[in-house]
This record gives sequence, C-alpha cells and structure tokens, in this order.
Amino acid sequence: PAGDGLPVGGYPSEPLSEHELGELIRNLPTRPLGADPAKGIRMSLGGAQDKLLLVRVDGQWRRPVGGYPSTHILKPATVWPHSAENEALILALSRSCRLSHNQSWVERIGDTTVLVAERYDRVITADGNVRRLHQEDMCQASGMRPKDKYLIGRPSERMARVLREFADSPQREVISLYKQVAFRALVGDEDGHGKNYSLILHNGVVTTAPLYDSLCTLEYRELSGDMGAAIGAQQNLAKVDRQSLLDEAKAMGISAWDAEQALDELSADLNSGVENLPAGITADWPSERIINTVSTRVQRLQTGLPLGGTDRNARPNRNMDTATDRKRGTRPATK
Repeated sequence: PAGDGLPVGGYPSEPLSEHELGELIRNLPTRPLGADPAKGIRMSLGGAQDKLLLVRVDGQWRRPVGGYPSTHILKPATVWPHSAENEALILALSRSCRLSHNQSWVERIGDTTVLVAERYDRVITADGNVRRLHQEDMCQASGMRPKDKYLIGRPSERMARVLREFADSPQREVISLYKQVAFRALVGDEDGHGKNYSLILHNGVVTTAPLYDSLCTLEYRELSGDMGAAIGAQQNLAKVDRQSLLDEAKAMGISAWDAEQALDELSADLNSGVENLPAGITADWPSERIINTVSTRVQRLQTGLPLGGTDRNARPNRNMDTATDRKRGTRPATK
C-alpha cells in the first residue's frame, strides 16, 4: 500500500480490528460510508453507496471521530466482477496521463477485494493535521439535482460554462476537463456524468478536480455503452472518433491546435502507461482484456476510426446506476 498515513499522535480516531473492518465492509448497504450516529461518526460523500471512509494512521486503518476528516476512500468490489482491480488499473493510467496524482491500490479485506484511494480533497498541514478542501461536482456547481446527473449535457455546455465563469485560469481548466473527457472515452468508461467531474477551491483558486471514479465499463456487457455526456454528435463509446473529440473541443472553445496536442499527449501517455503498469495491478485477474481494449482504442483514435468496442444492438439500454440497481434487486428493472 502507498504510504503509512498519519502518525497516530493527536489524530482523533478509533482503531479497527481485522474483524471490525470486515464487518464495516459487509454492512455498507445498510450503513453507507461506515457512518455510526450512535458513536457520533457521521460521513458525507456524493455517490455514497458501497464506499467506506477511513483514516490511515501509522499504516493501520482507523475510523475518524469527532467530525475529523477521513483520508482514504475504500470501495469494495460487489456486483461488477473485478471492479476494484479494474478501477485501480484505470486510475494508474490516469496518473500516467497526469490527470490525477493521488495513490490508489487494491487490498484484500476479509473475503472482499477493495479499491483504496487516497483522498485528493485533503491537505496535510505541517503539524500533521488534515484539512478538507472545498469540492463541488458539476451538478452542484451548475445548480442541477444529483438525480439529474445523466442530463448534464455535453461537456461544452454546462461544465465548460461553469469553468469559464469561476476558474481563475479558464482556458487551462477547460482543457483539463477536455482531457478527462477524452481519457474516459479512450479507456472505455461510459460513466462520465455530472457527478464524476468536479471543481476544487483551494486558497481562493478554482481548478478542475483530478480524475476519479473511472473504470473500463466496456468490460461489462450489461451496460449500453451510452456515455453520461455526449462527445460531439456521438453518444455511444463505440462511435466516438477523433473528429467527434475535435468537434467537442471546438464547442468548448479550445483551438484545433490545442485539441490535437491534447489528444496526441493522451495517446502517448496511455501507451507508455500501459507498458509500465506495475505487476501488482495486473496480476491474478483478467487484466489483459482491459489492457487490450485501451490499446486498441488508442490505436483507432490515431487512425481516425471509430473507437469501437460495443455492439450497441446486442446491449441493453441501461446506464451504470440502473444496471447496478437491477443486479442488486434494489428497484424494478426498467426497459
């Protein structure tokens, strides 16, 4: 695992035994985020289901108490096979593309495989205290209801307008958003909706948040391949091509030269990232399918072909949320 975390002295937290940690993971459906109001442990995080918020102190997992901030997010693999490993691989590629910087890895907790991600919306001060950074997802920033996250529209619409209105360096941050959009398309991630892009406010400066919550959804045939935000005229991952990405860049106010450079940089960084994935991320699960998917999509981008990867007619019309609920049986299936 990356880093031992904070020193134990002075950080308000309670230790967790291996059994207690396993129980927290198992009870997430009824106690999202590991909250326990009876003990004064309250947590908040958008998209809360199946996430546990903890603090890593001297290399051990503990629960923050007294309203103190967590430092890590733990996401167990549940209904989607190898989802923890899948997301760890994609996040490693995002770091190779300089779209994120926080470390992530996979741990085995009890009988569950768990993705662990350092929180990027935290700052550790010189005296070892943890301070929260203000973050707003694009639904919050644009005044949309969370349940309307799949109605955010193209990146050139509400999301780019928010950045141009509030970011201190609007053009730089719009290009940063564009690279995240293109990255999700290249790695085969359809779930780029309005709550999976965010802003960070730090020292009075508004910037685009690092990439987060990304995995190769093409791995799961229960999903339609329809993206949370269309790119150019294309809604489906299979039909996105270089031209649709360039069209979206133009609509976002990005010059053709900057857009071409961004796509070429992403292609080179993804190829390099695939070549240098650590064995700890790729071993003991069928990672080669996702690696091949990403490599093929990068190659097709460079040749101008549609990125491919889905047979739309053979896939049901379900987004990630609908399909997840259906697999859990938590609400009636929709057609």
